[in-house]
Amino acid sequence: MEISEATRKKIVELFVRVQKVPYYLFRHRDSKKLFSLNKGCCAEKVIWLGNKFKSLGLPVRYFLIEFKWEDLPIPDDILGLKEMGPDYHLAMKTEIDGKWVWIDPTWDPALGKLGFPITEDWDGKSDTLLAVKPLKVEAFEPEDPSDTDLSEELLAFNEYLEKARKTP
Repeated sequence: MEISEATRKKIVELFVRVQKVPYYLFRHRDSKKLFSLNKGCCAEKVIWLGNKFKSLGLPVRYFLIEFKWEDLPIPDDILGLKEMGPDYHLAMKTEIDGKWVWIDPTWDPALGKLGFPITEDWDGKSDTLLAVKPLKVEAFEPEDPSDTDLSEELLAFNEYLEKARKTP
């Protein structure tokens, strides 16, 4: 599917807008509350962006990606990562100019200083960086809104990120 330069500019603006929302894990996930709360995780961000891309006529496919927290730049003492095992991340692909492209706005730019993979200056036609190192990838249709359990370690991760954003 060929897209116009106006559409390309719009999808880049939408990506940047949602990427800037601070990453935060909630027990209750709802993409419609992403901007009113000004916080969200991969699920809220990707579903919101996918819905916007669909409204522009772009096809969207969602993917569940298995990953290990220990592969991310998080201090071991924050999460006790060695005991957590694999977890799951949501990302999406959209067709741009005849090619299915990975789109992942998960980590907000402020987390780049901690070593999280941040896509800067996305061109609207190539893959963005994935937020995690994939162990397994499968097609997935997410529910929105949805609920999830958050361990004490993941709540501590939220606090760690909040403090890191405030540190120059």
